[in-house]
Amino acid sequence: MINNVKQVAHTHPEKKRQLAKINLSQQTMASRRDDFVTRVGKALKSEATDLGHYSLALDESKDISGTAQLAIVVGGVDKDFNATREMTALVPLRGTTKVGDL
Repeated sequence: MINNVKQVAHTHPEKKRQLAKINLSQQTMASRRDDFVTRVGKALKSEATDLGHYSLALDESKDISGTAQLAIVVGGVDKDFNATREMTALVPLRGTTKVGDL
């Protein structure tokens, strides 16, 4: 996260003063992450109650630094055949990954 802010400050110097005001302590970042996870979890649970059928998709790719990442996507269809698909996680896979690790 801190690297992202530094990149934005570098590419948009006019925003540097505003970016300096953002609190990026570990405690703040953990709190923001936890709040985000809670909100997304509630939204998915609310939406999932209307779904009659579910699917789970796993896809491995590499990010720009070459680190393998596992994308976890949950999909579903409700009684009116409206399809929903949400990426629920993007997990970095460090070292050797075996089927049992997934």
